[in-house]
Amino acid sequence: MIWFTAISDILLYVAFAFAAGAIALKFVPESQKPVLRDSRSLLVASVAGIAVFSAAPAIELALFLENGEGFFKTFADTLLNYRVGNGWVITVLFSVLLGVTLYYNGSKQMAAGYAGLLILAVGFYSHVSTVNLWGGFVSHSIHFLALALWGGILLHVAWFAKETPNWGRFLDWFTPFAFACVSILLASGVVIMLFFVDLADYANSWALPYGQWLLLKHLSILPLLA
Repeated sequence: MIWFTAISDILLYVAFAFAAGAIALKFVPESQKPVLRDSRSLLVASVAGIAVFSAAPAIELALFLENGEGFFKTFADTLLNYRVGNGWVITVLFSVLLGVTLYYNGSKQMAAGYAGLLILAVGFYSHVSTVNLWGGFVSHSIHFLALALWGGILLHVAWFAKETPNWGRFLDWFTPFAFACVSILLASGVVIMLFFVDLADYANSWALPYGQWLLLKHLSILPLLA
């Protein structure tokens, strides 16, 4: 189940970034971004992916709690009686609202509002918020927002740019924007880490699987920055 949840998280981040990047680029003037291929079906599919992949923690908990009463009954109980299940229900609700807005070409302000509510839902029902409710909620929401905006714009420009006549003007605003997002991402990531590991115990945590994955994650940031 650890791998199931980990892979679901990766796919959730990609789906969220794709949707957030598309919405963010709607606010950028045409003269300051490449000409992009628009795929409304793929965009709606990414929102559906948010609803599907965010179910992993609730499924994992239901499998853990299942005691012979049947998975579906246990899963329903998880949705009604546990915080992680409540969070998934809220996420699905906002995903539906966002998907409908994007499918019917609703206003960019409305799409941004629903995407913002989704990010807040992810932050509020995140694992770190169970350790420290408001501190975890704020830090994880900011962390996730910075990742989604930076990574999402990169995904769209890298995959869907048809022409790049405005490349210089795009880089003029995206370079400082990306620098700010990555700085916020790193700072909020450190804050989140401190909820689980004291700096004095950082090296000692490498003896545990959590600490080893944390070290691997931190080392992977170096080639990313390069």
